[in-house]
Amino acid sequence: MKVPYFLKYGLDWNIIIFIVVMALISAMISSVQSVVISFVLRVIWFSVYFKYTFQVISEISEGNLEPPPLEDVFSGRGFLLFLRMLGVALVFIGIGFFILLTLKYFVLLYAFIVALAWPAIIMIMAKEHNVGEAISPGRIFEMIKTLGGDYINLLIFFAVLNVLPIMASVYLGGESEGASSTILLTIIGLLFFALISEYTVFVFHAMMGYCLYRHQEDLGYDANYDDDYYADEATYIRIASMAECTVLEKEKRYEEAVSRLRSVLEKNPEVLDLNLKYHNLLLLTKEQDRLVRHGQHLIQLLINAKNQRQAAQVYCNVINQASDFTLPTAELRNSVAQGLYSIGKHKETVQLVKDMHKQFPGSYEIPQAYLLAAKALCEGLSQDQLALKYLDFIEGKFPNSPVVKEAKEYREVISRMKH
Repeated sequence: MKVPYFLKYGLDWNIIIFIVVMALISAMISSVQSVVISFVLRVIWFSVYFKYTFQVISEISEGNLEPPPLEDVFSGRGFLLFLRMLGVALVFIGIGFFILLTLKYFVLLYAFIVALAWPAIIMIMAKEHNVGEAISPGRIFEMIKTLGGDYINLLIFFAVLNVLPIMASVYLGGESEGASSTILLTIIGLLFFALISEYTVFVFHAMMGYCLYRHQEDLGYDANYDDDYYADEATYIRIASMAECTVLEKEKRYEEAVSRLRSVLEKNPEVLDLNLKYHNLLLLTKEQDRLVRHGQHLIQLLINAKNQRQAAQVYCNVINQASDFTLPTAELRNSVAQGLYSIGKHKETVQLVKDMHKQFPGSYEIPQAYLLAAKALCEGLSQDQLALKYLDFIEGKFPNSPVVKEAKEYREVISRMKH
C-alpha cells in the first residue's frame, strides 16, 4: 500500500472541514439539556458520521481516490449504517457476555479475535450494508483470507495509527505538569487528541477501501457496475481498466500501469480513451520504442475519429522524445499537418510535410500539404520566399489540382502583405 498517499488523504480540505463541523455540532449537542432531544440528535450525528466515513471506503474501493464531496453527506443511502453497526456490535458484545458467564477464561481470547476481525467487519458493512453478512464467521474469514498480506499490513497500521493520539495526549499531559495554565493546556490536549483521532479514522478507512480495490475481483465486488448501464463488455472493460490505471498512476507505479493497460489493449486495440491513457503512461516511463510504435496507432485512431488537433498533440509528444518519428502515409501526414497548423505548431507543420513529393511521388495529398506548409512559413515563421516556392511547386507539378486556385489566391495575399 502507498502509505504516504493515505497519510495525506486525511488532510484533504473536505475531510478537515467535515471533522471540524462535526466536532462543533457534537459540542452543541452536549450542551442540550433535554436527554431525549440530546439522544435523538446524537443518533443523527452518528448516522451522518458513519455514512461519510463508510463512503470513504466505498469510493476508494471503486477506484476513486478523491475524498467524497461534502454535499454527498446528505444524499443517497447509508444513513442507517450507524444503527446496523450498532446491531453488529451488540451481537458480538452479547456473545462476549455469554462467554464471560460460561467460559470466562476464554473471554480475552474472544476479545482478541474480534479485534483482529473488526476491520473485515467494517469493510463488509461498508460494501454490503448487511448485518447478516457482517456477523457471518464464514464471510469474515473469507474477507481476511482473500486480503492476505494486505490485511496483516492493515492491522499493523491500525495499531500504529491508534498509538498516535495516545502519544500526543501523553506528551501534552507531560508538558502541562507544573504549568500555571494547566486547564488551558488540558483543553488544548483534549482538542488535539480528538483531531488526531479523527484524522487516523479517515486514514484507516481510506486504507481499507484501497485493500478492497486491490482485491475487488477476488472478492466479487467488480460486479458492482450496473449491468444495464455497462451493457457491452467493451464499455465495462474501459471503465474498470481506466479506474485501475488511475490508481496506479497516482501511486507512481507507472510500469505496473503500463503492463496492465497493454494486456487490455491487446484484446481491445480500438478503445480510444484507453489508448490515450497508455500514451500518457508511456510518456511518463519514457519507453521510446513503445511510444513510437503506439504513437502511429493512436494517431490513426484519432484521425479516424476526426480529431486532428489531438492527433497533432500526440505527434508533438512523440517527436519530443523521438525526433526521427514520422508517419507512414501521405494521407496521415496531411491530416496531422492540418491539426498542427490549427494549434499554431507552424515549424512542426513544415517539418512533417517536407519532401513529401520525394517520399510519396504523385500523391494527391501533396498539394494540400504544401499549401499548409506555405501558410505556416508565411504566417508563423515569416519566410515568405520559401512559402512562394511551395506555391510554385503546387502550380507547376499539379496544375489540375483544385488546390491550385487557393494557392494562387494565397500568393496574392503574400504579395499584398509585402506592400
